[in-house]
Amino acid sequence: MLVRNFLVSVVVILAVFFALVFLVSKDDQEPVVAVEPTVSSEITYVCSDSRVIHAVFFDNNTAEILLSDGRRFTLQGAVSASGTKYANENETLVFSTRTGGAFMQEGNTQTYTDCIDGATAEANGDVVLAGVITSIDREQIAVDGPTYITVEKEDETMFIVVVPSMGILMCEAQGEIADVFALEAGESIEVRGEINVDGFVLPCESSEHYLRIQEASL
Repeated sequence: MLVRNFLVSVVVILAVFFALVFLVSKDDQEPVVAVEPTVSSEITYVCSDSRVIHAVFFDNNTAEILLSDGRRFTLQGAVSASGTKYANENETLVFSTRTGGAFMQEGNTQTYTDCIDGATAEANGDVVLAGVITSIDREQIAVDGPTYITVEKEDETMFIVVVPSMGILMCEAQGEIADVFALEAGESIEVRGEINVDGFVLPCESSEHYLRIQEASL
């Protein structure tokens, strides 16, 4: 009987001991708290065809990409030969950046191209505009004056592009300016240039500028 009571006492003491150890170890464990990634930077890129990419970069090497067509993607940083690249798992969606610029590639096609940092463009006075030519004034070419191209945007507002004639060889964007004699009213164009004090768009002030004929959509 004494032996039995002794064994019962030992069992009870051990049970209490292990219960106390468990409680103490449980209290010592710090709760696991999920750490939310923080925003490192945000950049809005202005691209060809008046498209826009808004990129939010996080400190966990991811980027949230919002396209002007309304689509949104969260992409992971990936190995890149130059610049910085963010992609989905099978790299069918790729957002690549370089100094001052970027592009979006979907499959084998670049869908957002010639993208520049919007802040840089604003600081330089640059704009990217597109629309349909309503009229072309080449009369000043005879006296070495510029060509005036009036363009109507989708919102029915107008802007005027000024292309030099005599000074075309001094154009910083030489080779990227469409032949003004090949342009016709009714054609769609896109221009990147600087707005002067008169509100005209000048596409010859930088090597990043251009004046292009847009292909008709099928």
